[in-house]
Amino acid sequence: MATKRKNVPKTHASDRPQPGGNPNRPAPRPNPNRPPPGPDPFRPLPGGNPNRPSAVTGRTRPRFIIAFREPSEHNASLMSKIRSVGAVPGLTAMRAGRVVLEAQSEDRARTCVYERLGVATSDLTPEEAAALRRNDSVRLVVPNEIRTLPTLRRVVMAEEGTGPEDGPMAVRPLEAYLRGMTDAIRDIGSFSGSLVLPHPGFAAAAAAPAPTTGAQHSWCLNAVGIPPSYSKATGKGVVVAVLDTGVNLDHPDLAGRFEEGRNAVSFVEGLSVLDRNGHGTHCAGVIAGPARSAGGKRYGVAPEVDLMVGKVLDDIGSGWDDVILEGIDWAVDRGARVISMSLGSSRAVNGAAAEAYETVAETLFKTSPGILLLAAAGNSSERPARISPVENPAACPSVFAVAACDRQLQAAWFSCGRLDFARVDVTGPGVGVYSAYLGRRYAILDGTSMATPHAAGIAALHLQLNPALTATQLIQALTGSAVELSPEDDFGAGLVQAP
Repeated sequence: MATKRKNVPKTHASDRPQPGGNPNRPAPRPNPNRPPPGPDPFRPLPGGNPNRPSAVTGRTRPRFIIAFREPSEHNASLMSKIRSVGAVPGLTAMRAGRVVLEAQSEDRARTCVYERLGVATSDLTPEEAAALRRNDSVRLVVPNEIRTLPTLRRVVMAEEGTGPEDGPMAVRPLEAYLRGMTDAIRDIGSFSGSLVLPHPGFAAAAAAPAPTTGAQHSWCLNAVGIPPSYSKATGKGVVVAVLDTGVNLDHPDLAGRFEEGRNAVSFVEGLSVLDRNGHGTHCAGVIAGPARSAGGKRYGVAPEVDLMVGKVLDDIGSGWDDVILEGIDWAVDRGARVISMSLGSSRAVNGAAAEAYETVAETLFKTSPGILLLAAAGNSSERPARISPVENPAACPSVFAVAACDRQLQAAWFSCGRLDFARVDVTGPGVGVYSAYLGRRYAILDGTSMATPHAAGIAALHLQLNPALTATQLIQALTGSAVELSPEDDFGAGLVQAP
């Protein structure tokens, strides 16, 4: 049974939780999957190799994100006045709506003002930050922070399906990634029995059949109303952007669809758009995998969508806000109507929403005809024992938050839910999700990361059938056609459905 969206507005949290702790308590063991505590805003942030300047910001990271009350050309003039620097003509001319200001010295980052997004990134002094906070045009000034991939709750390598030599996948393409992740994974005891990854000394991960309702069709597609006979829409003519760890340009299901530097761009210093993690490729495949895949199984929601991929996270799945904002602005400049982000950071119950992302999402939402920013709700829950609140930036009122369900249409055991002001908007399939991966292979992954591109692909189908939909009308289409699941705090309006 379909249901229309219940009009329960998201609200803002008032304050960030304050740091504390017992000084006599031993320091906890670091977990590389989680972002570090908020940075000291006046300490220079690492920008990668100091001998390789970033193409836009320079040798260091900007330390602050500035959100303005309104998107305006005046914002660039204000930043220029506060910082006493002018624009860099060549970089500014490369993209409409982005103004790049000179750095005050070689060891300071350049300032980027994103007029369409209503934000800027800058390496401010304490005096400059204070002056901006006093200015009536400025909504807030916050530190530049790290966002990461939600922790994957299962990784199973699936068969390639293209030849008799197929068997268990050798993990060589994953070794670098896994070495950095395995210790953190072992720290989380709840993964026992849920994660299939190679232990040190093992040469391969066991192959597993894809969990489908039919040999050639993903169960996820059936769940969202795309059976094998579906032909109403393919996403053709709709531009969707995925901001993630890049894309596998040579995967047989994606080869020829991307041209690096045009619709596949890396914003991570020193790295090409090539995906060495697998997460970005998997998400791209869920949105745009072909109707006839090389592996023999259809898994892509919108096979003819005009897909763009922005690499905003490094190969271990970590990225700074300034890089993510650069990717969002690029996607907007290239005409994206839907932007899918399976990334974020955890927060406590009643912890603040990421206000800079709220400014961006709200600004894009109000443009004509409007751009929808989707984000994964997060994988921090341990159901039934514990439910965690929706993570940032999905917690922002204007960001479309996507939770995950399993094949039985139950809330995925890891999926975050509503515990405070931050609600779930819709749910997508997020357990046993088959898609393209590294090399010529496929993988079955669990996570709200996988649910989010399902919702993004469904949004593309709606936009193909009605390109004039505003962002408000697109949300109404997504939520109004969703299959109602209960409780609403876990599922939002319900499971997204194709038109």
